[in-house]
Order: sequence, then structure tokens, then C-alpha cells
Amino acid sequence: MLAAFEVPPFSHLFVWEDLAFKDTPFAINKTVLLVLLVSALLCVFLIAASRKQSLVPTGIQNAAETSS
Repeated sequence: MLAAFEVPPFSHLFVWEDLAFKDTPFAINKTVLLVLLVSALLCVFLIAASRKQSLVPTGIQNAAETSS
């Protein structure tokens, strides 16, 4: 007899239910929230890196220049 392990359907990995604006083209789900969060964090990082610009980058400016 096999163990009682049940594999969830493939759609449970990539298709999440809508959290807001259900059944509209503007529906917000987990994927949209993650994209917005990462975009906001990236904007904060790049703004912080561009605050004090110098000819020879140091610190966060160096990290931002090497990542792009």
C-alpha cells in the first residue's frame, strides 16, 4: 500500500484566486501583489543609490551600478 500522499493539481501552483476586483480585467491576485512589491522595492533601492552620486561609486551606488 502506498503512503497517503496526494499531489495537488498543477493549476494550484500558478493560478490563484482573485483578491480584489474579481471577474474583471483589473483583478488583483497573489502574482500582481508580488510584482507590485518587487517594483516598489526596486524603486526604493535605485532612488537610494542615486542620492549621492560620485565619480567613483561606493556602497549602495556600487551595488546599483553593478546590478544594471
